Amino acid sequence: MTTDTELYSRVYELERLVDHLYRTLNAEKPGLETTLSDRVRALARSGNAIEAIKVYREETGCDLRTAKEAVESLRAI
Repeated sequence: MTTDTELYSRVYELERLVDHLYRTLNAEKPGLETTLSDRVRALARSGNAIEAIKVYREETGCDLRTAKEAVESLRAI
């Protein structure tokens, strides 16, 4: 069975690899404006952050923390 620590370590390594690939290919990573759906953006901009987080989680399958950070980042733009 894989522990949380092992999973976090794997994710960290994958993120480093993805960053390396973007740098190697001289490509720009997509920003939130391209990864969030129109529905999530509209909810976040209208001040309905909780619903935006819920929809983002449904669309992506991500955890609560990741969804919250994504929605809060969008509201800061």
